[in-house]
Amino acid sequence: LEVINKASKAICKLTIRGNLNTYATGFFMKVSDTKKYLITNYHVISENDIYKDIEMEIHNHKKMKLNLNNRKIKYFPKPKDITMIEIKTSDNIYNDILFLDYDLNYQKGYYIYQNAIIFLIQHPGGKNAEYASGKIVNINNFEFDHNIGTKSGSSGSPIILFNENI
Repeated sequence: LEVINKASKAICKLTIRGNLNTYATGFFMKVSDTKKYLITNYHVISENDIYKDIEMEIHNHKKMKLNLNNRKIKYFPKPKDITMIEIKTSDNIYNDILFLDYDLNYQKGYYIYQNAIIFLIQHPGGKNAEYASGKIVNINNFEFDHNIGTKSGSSGSPIILFNENI
């Protein structure tokens, strides 16, 4: 439970306002001391959304309008389906969030393996955060399949390897 509570401080609910509101999930990641990002799926926020009204709500229900046109943004369309949006120290939520560590090179020993226990925190349908857990069922190079049940609005949720040292 302590690991989930800690990880939840790195997760946010996204609301993209338009004719129909779209809800999704995002998470905060630290790539280096100077590079910190909100990460979600490209199908949630793409180049076409630069002027849309986007709101982030973090774990303590603090909200912030996310203005995209004055940030560094990295888009990775299909097959990766990732958008990385710069988070600045001037953002009013900065001190209230946790940045997950980027450890793609496994420097901290977080290895992905079949049957590894994983979890995610999602905001289905724009509702409060929900926790779901499961296992890695198949690994194929950098891609893997899992058995976690996700719901509509959960796009952008990170898959977190269960490790007490988050």
